[in-house]
Amino acid sequence: MGDGYYPIVFDTLDTVAAFKDNSTSGTGFQGVALPGGSIVGTNQWSRPGPGFPYLMNGSITVDLGAILELEPGTIVQSGAGGLYVHGKLLLPGTSDLPIVWSSRNAQPAAGDWTGFYLGPTAGQSVLRHVTIMNAGKDNLGYIHYGYRSAAFYADMCSPLLDFVTIADSASTGLELYGSSPMLSNMAISRAGWQAIRAETGSRPTQQKAQFDEKGKAGTGYSVVAFDASSVATISSIGFNSNRVSGVQIW
Repeated sequence: MGDGYYPIVFDTLDTVAAFKDNSTSGTGFQGVALPGGSIVGTNQWSRPGPGFPYLMNGSITVDLGAILELEPGTIVQSGAGGLYVHGKLLLPGTSDLPIVWSSRNAQPAAGDWTGFYLGPTAGQSVLRHVTIMNAGKDNLGYIHYGYRSAAFYADMCSPLLDFVTIADSASTGLELYGSSPMLSNMAISRAGWQAIRAETGSRPTQQKAQFDEKGKAGTGYSVVAFDASSVATISSIGFNSNRVSGVQIW
C-alpha cells in the first residue's frame, strides 16, 4: 500500500462489511477510511483486525431512528470531527476486547477531535468497556445558548455507561444537560476542565467512579460540578492527584 492511500475505503456510510483478522502494512494510512456524513439505517462496524482501525475523515451523525453498533475490540480514530447521535449507539465492548475511540494523529494529544454528542432521542444508547481519548476539541456546536466542549455530552437523554474511560480531554470529560444516565465503573483522568459537569435538573446515578490527575496543569476547575437544580446519587468514588478534588455546587 503506497504513501497517501488506504487499504480499504468506504465511500458512503451505508457500506456494511464483515471483516475479520485482516492486517495492513506500508507507508500509507493504516486503516479503513470513513467519510463524514449521516447514518440513516442500521449499520454495524465489524473489527477489521488487531490494531486495524477505522479512520474518520469528518464528523459522523447517527440520524433519528438509525442504529450504529460496533463489534467488541473495534478501534475508531478521528482527526478532528465528532460523533453526533440522534438514534441509537451500541458499543458493547468487553474487558478483553474494549472499544477504543481516539485520535488518528501520529502524536495524539488532548483536543485532537471533538467528542461524542448524544441528543434527546439517543437515550437508549449503551456503552460498555469503552475508552474515549484525546477528545474535547473546541467545540461540539452551539447547544443550549452556548458553545459546548466535552469529550462526551449527553443532552436531555439517559444512556447507560458501564466501564467507560475518558482520558486526556482538552475540556470537560462528561457533561450532562437535563440528563439522568446510569454511570458505573467509570474512570475520568487528565480532563482539562471538570471531569463531570451537570446542569438543568440532571439526575445521574454514579457508582464506582475514579477521577485522576484533573487540573495538574494548573487549572482551577473542581473535579465534579453540579448546578443547584442537579442532584447525583453517588457511591464509591475515588480521587487521586487532582488539583481541586471534590464536588462543586454552582
